[in-house]
Amino acid sequence: MGLSMARGDILLDETDHAMRIEMATTHFPRLTAWHVRNALKWIDPLDLEGLEYVRIIDYKPDDPDVSKVPPYLAGFLYCGSYVKKKGKRPASILLYTHDLYFGIPRLLAPSPMAGLIIASTLAHEVGHHAIETRGYNSKSAAKTKLNSLVDSKKERAATAYASEVVNKLLNSWYFRCGRLLARVCSYYFFKIGNKAHWRGNFKRAAALEFRAYMINTDNVDAWQAYLQDRAAIVSKTSSALTDAERLWIFHRRVATDQTTESEESSKAST
Repeated sequence: MGLSMARGDILLDETDHAMRIEMATTHFPRLTAWHVRNALKWIDPLDLEGLEYVRIIDYKPDDPDVSKVPPYLAGFLYCGSYVKKKGKRPASILLYTHDLYFGIPRLLAPSPMAGLIIASTLAHEVGHHAIETRGYNSKSAAKTKLNSLVDSKKERAATAYASEVVNKLLNSWYFRCGRLLARVCSYYFFKIGNKAHWRGNFKRAAALEFRAYMINTDNVDAWQAYLQDRAAIVSKTSSALTDAERLWIFHRRVATDQTTESEESSKAST
């Protein structure tokens, strides 16, 4: 079904599966609705049962620092989250456009590359819903590099579910073009970041390498280079950093020092 306007600036889109899309973002609102609607066509309707809506906003609301520190410095993105049913609150999915489009050149926001990235994120969150409601079991053991940060059976299963959906997407020439675009952009971001590294501009290098990896997680070289340059930034508070970035690094150092002291005390007591 088509788009309709309701409740002020909230854009609703009723799909064939009685799924509605609520738009409350200023970042490519109509375009994101189109990408999400297109992605939903590739997901098993049974896995969407009980999922009432997908709400799309700018930032993750319960993290006040998310808009202050650039993602490459924090080292992760908030692309989406699943909210399970609780009492009268229905199950839903939240998508965060600020991070969803991170790394994608603005001119390529309408491209199949953006569509593939958004579809993968949406499928991951639907995977959480399928696990919660149907006890989904993955057919594969797919696991991304970032999953090592969240060592959880549910996370791995949701990632495997998303991998299976993406494999179906790649049967389409449209999404295969998206994967090719992602690989090309990732390659050039990494190469430019590598040049910045050798010039000693670790901030620019880390930003480009993180961008390269986030749009193509198969680019392991970009990830490893990013970790190296990010470590150089955190260990040396560069004058190129903003006040907010320097403050974030300071708090990270304090937290790390306190953790180290606590571990050393525990070892001494034993």
